[in-house]
Amino acid sequence: MSQEELAAATGVSVRTIQALESGGIRVPRAVTIRLLADAFRLSDEERDGFVRALLRGGATAVDGGSGGPAAAEGPAEVSARHLPRRPVGYVGRGDEERWLRRRIDEAVHTDQPFLAVVDGMAGVGKTALAVSVAHGVGDRFPDAHLFLDLQGHGAAPLSTIDAAAVLLRQLGVERGRIPDDPDDRLALWRAETARRRMLLVLDNAASTAQIEPLLPVDAAALTLVTSRTRLGLLAGAPTLSLMPLDVDDATDLLRQIVGDRIDREVAEAAVVSALCGSLPLAIRLVGQYLASRPLWTVRALVERLRGEVPATIDVAAEGQTVAATFTISYRQLADPTRRMLRLLGAHPSGGFELWTAAAIADLPVDRAQAVLDDLVESHLLWAETPGRYRMHDLVRDFARSLLSPDEAVAATGRLLSYFVATVRWVESTITTWYPRDHDQGPAVTARPFRDHAEGLGWLDDNSPSMAAAIEQACQLPALRRDAGRLGEALFGYHFRQGRHYSAKRLQLRTLEAARQAGDQHMIATTQRLLAGTLLVLGDRAESLRYLKLALRRHRALGDTWAQMRVHANLTSLYRNTGPLADAVESARTAIAAAVAIGDRDSEMSARLDLGHVYRLLGDPRAGIAEARVAVAWARGHSRLYLGRGIHHMALNRLALGHPRVAILLLTRALRLRQETRNPIAEVENRADLCLALAMGGDSAAALDQVRTAVSMMRTLGDLFTTAYAANRLGAALRLAGRPDEARPLHDDALAAATRASLPYERAQAHLALAALADPHATAVVEHRRQARELLVGYGAPVD
Repeated sequence: MSQEELAAATGVSVRTIQALESGGIRVPRAVTIRLLADAFRLSDEERDGFVRALLRGGATAVDGGSGGPAAAEGPAEVSARHLPRRPVGYVGRGDEERWLRRRIDEAVHTDQPFLAVVDGMAGVGKTALAVSVAHGVGDRFPDAHLFLDLQGHGAAPLSTIDAAAVLLRQLGVERGRIPDDPDDRLALWRAETARRRMLLVLDNAASTAQIEPLLPVDAAALTLVTSRTRLGLLAGAPTLSLMPLDVDDATDLLRQIVGDRIDREVAEAAVVSALCGSLPLAIRLVGQYLASRPLWTVRALVERLRGEVPATIDVAAEGQTVAATFTISYRQLADPTRRMLRLLGAHPSGGFELWTAAAIADLPVDRAQAVLDDLVESHLLWAETPGRYRMHDLVRDFARSLLSPDEAVAATGRLLSYFVATVRWVESTITTWYPRDHDQGPAVTARPFRDHAEGLGWLDDNSPSMAAAIEQACQLPALRRDAGRLGEALFGYHFRQGRHYSAKRLQLRTLEAARQAGDQHMIATTQRLLAGTLLVLGDRAESLRYLKLALRRHRALGDTWAQMRVHANLTSLYRNTGPLADAVESARTAIAAAVAIGDRDSEMSARLDLGHVYRLLGDPRAGIAEARVAVAWARGHSRLYLGRGIHHMALNRLALGHPRVAILLLTRALRLRQETRNPIAEVENRADLCLALAMGGDSAAALDQVRTAVSMMRTLGDLFTTAYAANRLGAALRLAGRPDEARPLHDDALAAATRASLPYERAQAHLALAALADPHATAVVEHRRQARELLVGYGAPVD
């Protein structure tokens, strides 16, 4: 297949294919890879290898003759170890463990992935068995040991996409390298797991659909899955259905906890085990209860269990209800500890941190710590790491069953307010801006952090819990506004990290909840936020529609601050997609409104947008004037806006032909972008720095920067960022005398700008491609014609 034929079959340009062959593009976009794989008509195995090799930057020949991939990079040298500690006092599963290990032994020499499933009812010991087996065979899988609770039977099971992000971080993948696009994120997971001898435990799976995309496909990997339900669609996977302990093993477990007095009442011990349904979890709880009462007989415990009023939770095994097991453990607790256990039932997942528990229970942190320690001592929780705890699903179900409806609403409300306050605390380390509440909610103390980087790590780690909390609150009419408040607080984090798909999912859910509640303010606010997300995902029409709806609602409500924010959003929309005259009008409206209500932060943001528009209109001096005002204010208020303002100053200087000044300013802005962990802004800043260096004659320094910028840009996969950065990186390469490497970048910019409805970047790409083409080619005229039409429609000057 020739290059031209391959281009016709895929829609990928010939220049891009040439650059892939020559190594000019080291890591192509995921969509390009998929198109090429389809064109080669590869088998499933060949296709997966081809995709992995290119995603990892392997030198794969794209010549149409051989679709087979070159060897992908090997695993990282630093191994990841994330298994929980080996179970203590583990008994009665020797046969099952030997069964699993025999099958692992048979598979381990084949260098093929091996999957086994352990299913069974809650509390039967599935996780303990999987973790014990994993520790026993771990030395055969030296590259990584991963563990993830998929929360399959919680209020909101972990989504496959969120699970992939957690697992990638466990492998050591930096946050900025994890794509937000679901397909690209899963492709990166497959690429990272390829050729690793790794061990993966997926605990508490909800369904085959949840886990199937996460299974390693060609690495010599071992995957152990646990689930309460039979996952019958995992073809060929050996499945072990775990039953409750037999009477001898159950008695042995009780003996380990209580001691030799069990031997004096063996028959009664068997009755205790039966009343516990022979579930290890329940036996441990009643065993601890009995161990703390040295003068009690086992018969006394039997009578207590039989006489206990059952709790409302329906937990049964082997025909026996085990509600009484939890009830006697609960009743032995002090009142504050009982209350904490009940309230923890409101948490949407089994894992939580000290500060979260303190917020849910409305307690000071030191007091919450003491109460949690009591629950650990009573075996109702376990401490995973200092300050972080986990509760078994059965215990959580029991705790939730004890909550009154009012307690559940109040506890969930405090959880949401804690999340809102903590997100805002993290935001406050880089800016003074935060959403203005019409309803502040309960007063909850935010968790403090050393700096923005630590806070950002907390946001990454707790994003799944916050998404689950929003889902839980959306189902409670009294908390639907609180769900919206948390979604609003998270907007800046999602936007700066390029997590637009995650933002869209939350915003659609909170918009639905706001409509169910008839909350006009929250409907309008969520419409405004959703519009911003849709814009960067390339849907200009829907973005504009939602902004107009939001503006109409905010006017009806008399909310001048919110109207100002909509005008700021309209400025961004028109600045990016045109017409520029409308962008100027919206920016001036936003500035006037911000000045009138004293919102300096929003005023400076609008000034920077207006200055950007002035530069696009060919007046960089007016742009400098607006940027100076913003930078002067930002020095004492916002590192986020300081970086943005200095960046704008640099671009205006570059437009005036002052590359050396621009280089100094862009270098300073880049440091601020890195300090505030703003990957989208960092990529754009790096691209502009590459161009400034090339314009200043320092081609070597520009080329040094290009590789990093291209890698970051492709990892983010953000349409706006790709359109902007690829054009500037291409221009830098042209100036540095690398036209063959520049063409594919301008092709990428044109494709991204077309998808995102960005006329200015489309025009710049067409002009660049015209400059790179043979002067006598008919394509030159067509590129220039399209560029002119786009710029006229956009309202920008046409040279």
